Amino acid sequence: MVIFVAFVAALGLAVSRGAFDYMSNEVTLSVEPNRSAVDFNSSEPPVIQLHVKLKNNTEQSVTLDADSPCRILQWVVLTSEHEFVEARSGKDTECPAQALHQTLAPEKQLEEYYALILSPDRFESAGQYEAHVRYWGYTAVVKFSVTPKKR
Repeated sequence: MVIFVAFVAALGLAVSRGAFDYMSNEVTLSVEPNRSAVDFNSSEPPVIQLHVKLKNNTEQSVTLDADSPCRILQWVVLTSEHEFVEARSGKDTECPAQALHQTLAPEKQLEEYYALILSPDRFESAGQYEAHVRYWGYTAVVKFSVTPKKR
């Protein structure tokens, strides 16, 4: 019984990390954060590094479109009750409206790293939060917890 439970847990972990994406017949987005908890009282910057992978599991090329270079990656942080906390903004989102188009060949993937920079003043309570990440029009959710600043 213990072996069965361990097998199911390992299988679940492999699926969550995209180990079976090749069996899918669609474009898949996976976002792996470098951490799942942010303590605004620590000396570590309030940044979650995102390892973003977009894979074309189809047999045809897929065209990717973005309104501007600043809109390839977008994110919004919500509470566990889906209330708005903050979104990607500032200089990261200021660039000319110049449409981009890219082709993702069959069985190929794009892989990039981005920083999700959190504003400590926007997080008033401890708890679970969700970053809804959109990359080239495909969406994934990254869950994390926060310990707010002591006042």
